[in-house]
Amino acid sequence: MNAFVDGLFSGKITQKRELVIDLAVTGIAYAKIVEPRTLRKPVLNDWSDALAVVVQFGMSSFDELKSELRSEGYSVQITAAEDQLLERNLQGIYLTQPLLEGYWLNIDYDSDYLTEKLRRLLVIITLGSVFVVAVITFSLIVLIEHYVTQPIVRLERNLELADEVGGLPHPSDAKDEVSSLERTFHGLYNQLKSSYEAIKTLAETDPLTHLLNRRQFNQTLEKILSRIGPDRKLALLYIDLDNFKYVNDNFGHEAGDQLLIEFSERLKHQFRPTDIVLSITNAISRLAGDEFCVLIYDFENDAVIQKAAERIVGMFSEGFQTAIGDFPVSASVGVAVYPRDGTTVQELIVNADASMYQAKSAGKNQFAFYSKELADKNQRFIQIEVALKNVDYSEFSLFYMPQVDSQTGLVTGVEALIRWNSPSLGFVSPAEFIPIAEATGVFRQLDLWVIRKVLSDRAQLLGILGSDARISINISAAQLNSGSFFLDLMLITQQMNQSAKNLVLEITETFAATMSETLSSNLSLLKQAGFELALDDFGTGYSSIVQLLDYPIDEVKIDKYMIDRLGYQKGGMVKAMATFFKSFGYRVTAEGVETQDQVEMLQRMDIDTLQGYFYSKPVPIHQLAKAIKVNKKGPEGPLTLIESN
Repeated sequence: MNAFVDGLFSGKITQKRELVIDLAVTGIAYAKIVEPRTLRKPVLNDWSDALAVVVQFGMSSFDELKSELRSEGYSVQITAAEDQLLERNLQGIYLTQPLLEGYWLNIDYDSDYLTEKLRRLLVIITLGSVFVVAVITFSLIVLIEHYVTQPIVRLERNLELADEVGGLPHPSDAKDEVSSLERTFHGLYNQLKSSYEAIKTLAETDPLTHLLNRRQFNQTLEKILSRIGPDRKLALLYIDLDNFKYVNDNFGHEAGDQLLIEFSERLKHQFRPTDIVLSITNAISRLAGDEFCVLIYDFENDAVIQKAAERIVGMFSEGFQTAIGDFPVSASVGVAVYPRDGTTVQELIVNADASMYQAKSAGKNQFAFYSKELADKNQRFIQIEVALKNVDYSEFSLFYMPQVDSQTGLVTGVEALIRWNSPSLGFVSPAEFIPIAEATGVFRQLDLWVIRKVLSDRAQLLGILGSDARISINISAAQLNSGSFFLDLMLITQQMNQSAKNLVLEITETFAATMSETLSSNLSLLKQAGFELALDDFGTGYSSIVQLLDYPIDEVKIDKYMIDRLGYQKGGMVKAMATFFKSFGYRVTAEGVETQDQVEMLQRMDIDTLQGYFYSKPVPIHQLAKAIKVNKKGPEGPLTLIESN
């Protein structure tokens, strides 16, 4: 500005604008030299009267803006054009803008201030982000807790408590996904619970009578025994319906089922709260078929049990009346008492079962308490059962019992009878071990052993008896219900190069009442293979005479029980049976012949074959030749056999 004024007064400047800048105020000064009279530019050589007009403008608003920009880190400068060229070579962030002719406005930014500003901005953004994330996270946690976690925890807790409270609480009606899942779980749980209860009922109860089945009864008894002490009593009553098989065979299984249903209902009403501390549903069970069990708990003396057993037997005093008719059945009841007669489930059931059979053998429709005699018998049973499962077949042997023509007295064949001499048990009679073998499934191996032994003795037997002699082999009735028996038999005959000629397979009479498709098929196959079939022990079972006409048998053997009663009515029953069977072409054999009178009566009845101790006891093969030595007495008496000592 000073330069401008100096020029003005020296006459070197006639007109000039200048931007006046100082630290405090920014302004614009404008100067012009004029002739006072004309207000025109004076003539160049006439400056004496010229006036200098100077106008200065203050830029307070600009200063305020510049101050504000400086506070924010900006550097504001107004420079000449020459200086502007220098400024353009600077590095950094700047702005250049023409301001006045020959002057430029430059705005630079302080890099340190910018860095600090950015750092602060970054801090602010970071803190803001953290805050936003924290808010969002907290919100999500709250939302998840409310809409997801809490419903899931509630669902889990409800599932855990389901068994305790007997079901799931009513599900939430909310519209969220977890509540929908809870409702789905609720529906599934109810379905599974219904299915479980149905399956549990089927697994634990008898479908016909709705009493406990054997498995659940055993578990219930096991729990009771684990909780009571030896000073408390518990009685197990084992009930078997006598002649129930007769109902099924003659009236049909539907009638038998109805009988069982009505019996189970009446059985429940035979016991009072003073008899049974347990609930009725836990105290009475149908073990199988026509076998039932009753538990009487914590009684004072055996008189309580006796009265209970009497009430059960009394239900059949005049048969058993049902809605569909009256049936000739009764009940045999066996009683075992804890801890006197056993301390385990198995011992009590086995001993009560043995007592029941004692009652049955004593005449049926009565009860029997367990006794030491029965204990010994059961112990013997168990010993035989164990020995049979681990038997050495060298302990067995075959004895042969001669069969005699009733008219000529000549030996026409033999019956093979198995004998067992056990090193540990001594002599075990067939009456003892054969039923046990059938009950435990060992009969198959025994029958096949007998068949092999007979076939190996066959040549020697025929050498003693003659080539036309018949050899009878006892076969378990259960064997004929096996699908493999015929194949096993044929395999043995092929391996030993034997035929079925003159081999007679004897089957007990009880098979006839339980004819099955497998049994019928086996009988037909055996006949086709050339074996003869004999019905053994006729007169002691339940088979109908008419039923026998449908079976492919060749011979009927009348049981010793009938022969012992020949004196009654002069043997009319035996004679009638013999006449009937022979009319259909069956050969008739009398078993258990022991006296001369029996021989003579059977001869008059035209019985074909006789066997019994009158002729010979069963003997081993090496004694057979002596046992069948013929004593020909001629007219003094029939030809008979004498036993060789």
